[in-house]
Amino acid sequence: MFLFDSPSDATAPPAAQTPLANLNMFYFDMDHRPGFRHQKPALYLVADLFRAAYDGKREFVTDKPLACLSSKKRLYFSGYSFDQFDLDVLLYIARQMIRSRRGHVQIDMGALLHSLKRRNDKAGRNRVQNSLTRLSAGRIDIAGKRYHYMTRLIDRLLIDERKQSCLVEPNEDVCAALGKRLGQSLDPKDRLLLDRNGLANWLHGVLAVFRGGFSSPVDLIQTLCGSTAKSFDVELSNALDLLMNAHVASVTRIDDNRVCIGGPAACSGKIACGIFSEPVFS
Repeated sequence: MFLFDSPSDATAPPAAQTPLANLNMFYFDMDHRPGFRHQKPALYLVADLFRAAYDGKREFVTDKPLACLSSKKRLYFSGYSFDQFDLDVLLYIARQMIRSRRGHVQIDMGALLHSLKRRNDKAGRNRVQNSLTRLSAGRIDIAGKRYHYMTRLIDRLLIDERKQSCLVEPNEDVCAALGKRLGQSLDPKDRLLLDRNGLANWLHGVLAVFRGGFSSPVDLIQTLCGSTAKSFDVELSNALDLLMNAHVASVTRIDDNRVCIGGPAACSGKIACGIFSEPVFS
């Protein structure tokens, strides 16, 4: 039997006495509910699973270590790497599944492209098909102290090219984590305001988890989002401006190689904030 009642994965430094110090202690642990399939949203969004890019370049990897903040779990990925467009497609499916009672959902490619403000042409539909194929083929391996948990984002997929639609049976965990759990925090209208900026959209995903905001070393943000930009400071500054202008973030600043981002909601005892640091494995 798998054991998933591990202690907290993320803790704030004891000396930190700031509004961001009320880090929720369970944002990287398994859900405490029946079944073994449920993971917290942070393991999908506060990591380089979906890289901070809208990138046409793909590489096939096998058991590639993923950067995340958990000190109790290690993440590995096999498949063609994901980007923020893949996350957009997955979020659309998760939202559709909220209204479905059949365990699967029919996706019209034209409607999906329209929701992303993209052209419903052959190139756009091919891009959606390729994304769905990547999402169904990719495998995530989460290794804990005494277990390995292996999962996919889409369990089954049927693509009807003639009707330009498909039937998707997404992983139940994904729908719970990215659909029902986060709700309006991942509002697609907010993502559309971010000018298809990959880093801004990645940060938007982090703020969906830590609604009160977070503080992190700039280097750690670059590692977590999977950016290979040589001028990352400039890329980060532009992304922060987009978040502020879209009112997705309230306050942003970069001091002493550390970025502080205030979330759209004021900090309180019920709103999670985060102080990020490199995970230390025991």
